[in-house]
Order: sequence, then C-alpha cells, then structure tokens
Amino acid sequence: MKRNTITCTAIASLTLLAGAALLLAGPLDPPNGPVSPTYKTLAEVEPRIAVNATNTPGDADSVFRITQSGSYYLTANVLGESGKHGIQIAASNVTLDLAGFALRGAAGSLDGINVATSRGVGITIRNGTISNWGDCGLECEYNAGNPPQVALHDLHADGNATEGFRLERDNVVTACFALENGGDGFNAVANTTFALCMAKFNGGTGLDSGSGSVVNGCIAAANAGNGFALALQSTLADSIAEGNAIGITAQASVIRDCVVSSSDSHGASVFGACTIADSTFYRNGGNGVDLNGGTNIKNCTATENDGSGFSIGTTSSIQGCTARDNGSHGIKATNAAIILQNQCYNNGQGLLAGAGISVDGSDNRVEGNNCSSQDLGIDVNAGGNIIIRNTCSGNTTNWTLTSGNSIAPIVAASTNLFGVSGDTYAGSLGSTDPNANFTY
Repeated sequence: MKRNTITCTAIASLTLLAGAALLLAGPLDPPNGPVSPTYKTLAEVEPRIAVNATNTPGDADSVFRITQSGSYYLTANVLGESGKHGIQIAASNVTLDLAGFALRGAAGSLDGINVATSRGVGITIRNGTISNWGDCGLECEYNAGNPPQVALHDLHADGNATEGFRLERDNVVTACFALENGGDGFNAVANTTFALCMAKFNGGTGLDSGSGSVVNGCIAAANAGNGFALALQSTLADSIAEGNAIGITAQASVIRDCVVSSSDSHGASVFGACTIADSTFYRNGGNGVDLNGGTNIKNCTATENDGSGFSIGTTSSIQGCTARDNGSHGIKATNAAIILQNQCYNNGQGLLAGAGISVDGSDNRVEGNNCSSQDLGIDVNAGGNIIIRNTCSGNTTNWTLTSGNSIAPIVAASTNLFGVSGDTYAGSLGSTDPNANFTY
C-alpha cells in the first residue's frame, strides 16, 4: 500500500513538471513571415577588405593601391608587372595580412610592397612572402621629411634586386627573413627594433639598423657585405654573425652576448665610444676585434683569428678577456689604454715574434694579466707606460720592455720543493711587493 502511494505521487509530480515546461516553452507555431538571422556577419565580427581590382584598384605604377584606412587581406598570390609596385599603401592606420600568400615580381617591376604615405602611422604588414621584385621587397618612401612608420611581422623578402626591406624611422620588425637579395637584407634609417630576424646570402649588409636602434636575437650569415652595421647609439644583443665580410661594424653602440665567426676580415670593427661585453670572436680572417679609440671591452673571448685577438685604439680598455691561438698578438695596444686582468695563451701562430700583449705607444696601464706559451709574453716597444702585477710563463721570451717605462719588480718565482699540506706555507714567490710582476 505504501509503495503504490509513492508511485502515484511521483507520476503526479512528473505530470506537473511537464506542464510547466510546456507553459515556459511558449507557442509551438512559428510567427508568420520569413525568419530573420540572429548571428553576426564576418564583416561585423572582423571587418576586413580583400585586396583585389574592385576594392583596391591599382594605378599607373601599382598593381593594387590602398588609399583608405582599414584591415586588408590577400585571397591569392599577387603577380608583378613591369613598371609597377605590387601593392602600394597610401594611407595611415592600415593592416595588411598577406595570409600566407606571395607577392612575386616580374622583369622590370618595382617594389613588392611600397609604403608611400607621408607621415604614415599605424601601418602593420604580416604573414607572407615578397620575392623577385625589380627593386626592394618592401620599401618605405622618404616623402620629403615625413617618412612612414611600420610594424612588420613574419615576412620573407627573397631574391629581390636591391634591399629585402628598406625602412625609414620608428619601426618594429619581428620574425622576418631576408634571403638572397641583391643589396642589404634589412636597411633602416633610425630608431628601429629588430627581433628574431635572419639575413642570409644578401649582396650587401645583412642588417643595417641605422642609429638609435635595438637588434636582439638576430642572425646575419654569409652576406657579401657586413653582417650587422650599427650606427650611433644602437644596441646589438644575443645575436650571431657568421661568414660575412666583417661580422659587426659599430659606432658609439653596445654589443653584448654575441658570437662572431668566419668573417672574411675582422670579427668586429668598431669606432668611438663602444662597449662590447660577454661575446665570442672565432676564426675571423682579420682581428677578432678591431677597436678604434674610446672603446671598452669586457669578458670577451677571441680565438683562432688570423690577426690579433684584440687590437685596441687610444683611450680604450680591455678587461677580463681571453685571447688564445690567434695568428698575431693576443692583445695589441697603442696609446692610453688600460689592459687589465686578461688571459693570453699561445698567440702569434702566424708571426715570428707574436706576443701575448704587444704595446706600441705610451700612457698605457698593463696590469694583472697572465701571458703564456707565446714567442713573447709582454712586449712593450715605447716608453711612458706602467707595467705591474702581471705574470708570464712558458714564453720563448717572457718580457721585452724598452727603456722609459715604469715597471714593478720582475721576480723569477721559485717553486715549492715539497707539496703543501696543512695550514701554513711561507711561499715561494720571492717578493712581498704588491705590485710585482712574476715569471713562473
């Protein structure tokens, strides 16, 4: 009897719920007339304009021309024509998505993409390939002192007759590639940031950043010109230069955490007020680093270069560096340099008298360096220098110091006769002068 009561109660509850659901669902008959859509169109979600003859008609010098602000995209490859740019941008606030398609030049064609708007801002171009154009892959026009500013992402400029990318000022370039162009891979006038870019097999410089620029995480390899060219007040970091004419040229700039190898000439050639730190220069055809006046270099390594490891100019300093197995001297200095706490080993492979440190001028401070296994340890060929706290060992001639220098005592340190074990040892150096130089 109890079970039947429960069953009846459940059936009644379900009946009430079903009725309530019917009341909430509303009428089952659809309204009269056509049913209107409730979704948004693609243009409402992301308003974009296809690049084609209808939306972006060309003119006498362009296949397509963008003259209004907006977001544009390709739906097919763009083929070049003689005497014309592929796409010309003549407006600000334009985004152009190549959508993985290519702009392919033809004989006599101009730029693949030409940014011609005066004082153009808010221009972004991304995601595609620009190849085989008769001028540049992508060029920003100067426009009488009002150059456009662009942001470039994930673009390839390959096989173009002049530069891969020719830019003006105030640009951002990320994850772009410039390969086998006739001129520079990348060329910017000033104030441009480059990140994660590659320039390879170009006929000019791999990446010429212009002044006031930042280059980070980039590669320049096998370019007929220099790998990286930095103008005034630029920074190059975490980058690789391999197999270029000169790996890096710079003026009044900062270079750090870079690797430079296999250059035809110097690994780096820098002028005036540069700072170089924590970088490696390996197997270059000239000097590992060729420093003009006023440059500071710290914690770097120069190995197996055909010239000197480091050649430093007037009022430069070098500290905590290693020069090893170079064809000429380990460190070569002229005037008013500070040469402090460096390691020079087995240099002079291509000279009859290669030195760990070679000084040819005056007013230099040579302090705390260790030189071993060269023809000459420390070789000073002019007066007016100070030589203190250095150590030389295993060189054919450890010290060759001309007259007129200030030289701390040079002590031929004896060796301990017995092994040392315990808490004290009187020492075997033979001098307590804190500035003494030692031969050991």
